[in-house]
Amino acid sequence: MLLKKTLTYVRYSLIAVLVLYFAVAWMYFKDNASELTLAGIVIWFMLFPLLILISVGLTHWYQNKPAPNNDMTSDAPAKAPLPQQKAQPNRHLLMSSQVLLPEGNHWSEIIDNTDDVTQLNRSITDTFGLPLLTKPITEIEEALPLQTVDGVVPSDTLTERLWALIYTQLSQHDEALQVIGEHLLIQTEQHIDTQTTTSIHPEWQQTDSLHMQQESSAEATEPAIAILELYLCLPADSDKEFLRTTIQSLMTEYGIHAEALKLQLLSAEPVDNTPLAFISDVLCSVADSNQPRVGMLLIADTQIDQDWLDNESDRILSEGMIPTEAASTLMFCNPSAAQLLAFDAFVPIHFTATTALPMQVNTADDQRLRYKQLLPKAKQTLLQQNMLPQTTADVEHHERDDTEQPLVLISDLNVVQQAGDMDAFFKFTDDLAQQSFTVNAHHLGHHMPTNPWLTCFMPICLLTQYANDFANTEETLLAVIRHPTCCSLWQANAH
Repeated sequence: MLLKKTLTYVRYSLIAVLVLYFAVAWMYFKDNASELTLAGIVIWFMLFPLLILISVGLTHWYQNKPAPNNDMTSDAPAKAPLPQQKAQPNRHLLMSSQVLLPEGNHWSEIIDNTDDVTQLNRSITDTFGLPLLTKPITEIEEALPLQTVDGVVPSDTLTERLWALIYTQLSQHDEALQVIGEHLLIQTEQHIDTQTTTSIHPEWQQTDSLHMQQESSAEATEPAIAILELYLCLPADSDKEFLRTTIQSLMTEYGIHAEALKLQLLSAEPVDNTPLAFISDVLCSVADSNQPRVGMLLIADTQIDQDWLDNESDRILSEGMIPTEAASTLMFCNPSAAQLLAFDAFVPIHFTATTALPMQVNTADDQRLRYKQLLPKAKQTLLQQNMLPQTTADVEHHERDDTEQPLVLISDLNVVQQAGDMDAFFKFTDDLAQQSFTVNAHHLGHHMPTNPWLTCFMPICLLTQYANDFANTEETLLAVIRHPTCCSLWQANAH
């Protein structure tokens, strides 16, 4: 990338020199026309400019020539090929989700929203002391200042807004959290009753030990949810300990006490703590588990904070960023847990990846694959895993008709910052159209692009929400999410 930028600057400099040269030569010979001969015209106005133009052309050609390994995405030396990648199994979870964005909280409010949601915020200023345009969530603005369960207000603006985002998200899952709390409370009471009976009648352990072992064995075979796994992804500068304690207090109101809550804090910044690692280590583990497991991933981030603006002032000016905020919540469980809890708002989601997980590779920036390298493998994986419904184009030796299957395609592509990948998506949708699919594509990478966790899971949450809100639709829903060396694929409403 450094070489490309340098060559670009050189090319622009040569063009500037050419323009300046023409201006100086014209001004000189305008006052000294008698010195201008035919040879002078050739030398001063043809030969020298031609040499500069040839230099510009050679620079442009060298900048855009293919690398020896035919990789158009990097000027780095050729590296060892990635290990042979094998598609992983098609896994199945039941999910429910909520999102919070300035555009709205539901699919119909967010998709194709052209309303101006910016507001002039006079409480924060730029480097010149002027108020800034921001894109806040109206619901959060109206809720501030928001107290905690214990009546405490966060000390800083960042944590205050994060707490409002978290509280709003958890409130939207009231019913599910109450059901989980009731189940966990029953399990805790049964455990306490067993311990109390044993302590009051210790002689039972001797006289009826065999009977109790048989009962314990029978109870062990009955499925039960032991804990709620809660994963909280927050900015690095937030008061995490305050938010942890506050959420634990809130969970007790649902009957989910500390011993039944596994609360793990995640940060959006460390390289080794990536969305792909969460999919591999947590979601795949829950889907493969024989025991009932239920969890929640809650992501919240805000840029409407004076300290954040001071640290990112140069970036705001250079990229024209408008500070905003967003949050998403993804509740997930395996089928055995869903059967115990009898969730109505959970929809079945199938997911896989274009490579087996986990996969240990170097994820440096110069090795991150682009969509044009990943989408052909994504198409192959969709066919291998039968994640798309069979269409008339797939059936051989049968009577064909013109019926086409509607397919909603969602991605994390940012059409502004990744415009070069649009051609790859056009080809991908054209290939799906040849399989008798009518593709309606939505690219959602522009929502909070500075947070990789929201960039990844916001499309997944909207896919889940769409599947829940339009449960009777005949559309197939497909989300394609880019990771450093592979794509994850998420599908709902298969027919």
